[in-house]
Amino acid sequence: MALPLKEVAALLGLSLGGTYQAIRAGEIPAKRIGGRWVVPVHRFHTWLNTQDSDPAAGHLAA
Repeated sequence: MALPLKEVAALLGLSLGGTYQAIRAGEIPAKRIGGRWVVPVHRFHTWLNTQDSDPAAGHLAA
């Protein structure tokens, strides 16, 4: 199962453009299927659990 980018953006409190930028930079785990990006749910939760919770650290944090 995969999350659409609009949902990932909402969960992280990011704009859709910022979410695309983070995906292209490799900061958020995603796959391109056909012409659209999706974020595998398991990889997203694993990634999210490993993120620094201090926004001042310069990482994406939720």
